[in-house]
Amino acid sequence: MSSHRFKFRNCQSKVRVRLEEQGYAIKSFNMLHNHPCSSSWMVCDPWTKRLSSEEKENLKPVILHCESADEVIESIKERTGKQVTAADVKGMKATLSIGKCI
Repeated sequence: MSSHRFKFRNCQSKVRVRLEEQGYAIKSFNMLHNHPCSSSWMVCDPWTKRLSSEEKENLKPVILHCESADEVIESIKERTGKQVTAADVKGMKATLSIGKCI
């Protein structure tokens, strides 16, 4: 089992699941964290700010043609409700400019 405890060291929060015939079943969980966990903190979590392929395709003209990262960030927030960073915009521009839309 791989561990994804990289951002906040020593956080004991975890959810273990098991695949059964009917689907996934929770085996055990621990919801105690050693760091803040609020909806405002989750805004910049990579899993919650990732754009879907459809969102990227719809926003492609904005991402590729706006000079200002701030304009792109604002447009993405208005259209999707997701908060991205300037680094995210730079990565999206690079990915979309070579023809990949993931």
